[in-house]
Amino acid sequence: MAVPTLDAIRRATGWSSVVDLDTEEGRTFLQDRLAFLGKVAFVLSVAVEWSQLYSHSRFPSVQDVLCDVCGALIGGWQAARRRGEVDAATD
Repeated sequence: MAVPTLDAIRRATGWSSVVDLDTEEGRTFLQDRLAFLGKVAFVLSVAVEWSQLYSHSRFPSVQDVLCDVCGALIGGWQAARRRGEVDAATD
């Protein structure tokens, strides 16, 4: 049984991964993606800090979790903005 790839589904439905970040829909999309990214970064960061409880040479820190989440959000935002610039330049 053949499994359709994401690209095949996009072509068949006419769905595009290009989102104009200057529209209301694009800003909503970016906010949703950044919210998801922040949640994933938070969970992973807390898991890593939690594992440090069992290491004698390391100790967990709330500041590390905050920095990890902020870094992920800034990186995600920059990547989205950069991708929009690259997509606009290739059109």
